[in-house]
Amino acid sequence: ERSVASYIKAAQLAPNNKTILGNLKATLNNWAIDVATKEKKYATAINLTDLGMLIDPEFREFKTNMPIFFHDWVEYLAGQNQWNEVKSVQEEYWRRFPEKKDSKSHLR
Repeated sequence: ERSVASYIKAAQLAPNNKTILGNLKATLNNWAIDVATKEKKYATAINLTDLGMLIDPEFREFKTNMPIFFHDWVEYLAGQNQWNEVKSVQEEYWRRFPEKKDSKSHLR
């Protein structure tokens, strides 16, 4: 958390510094992965990824990891028999990724 705050401050001071922005994006991405995998805080991971996408919506890792966080969250909730929450998370996923609703989505 402190690293992200430091990189944000540095980016404000040097907004065109690609190294700072790259480190900020990587740190946000790694933090999101960490809270999802170790703490099972999928909403936090998604929020961190959303923040990262505000910085760079084309950053490959954010675009790749976001659906994975949703998938893992659904599997976690299903394992806890929290079916109403599963439905809610699926609906949010489909709202964000409407093109995947009718495809063979990994969120069923």
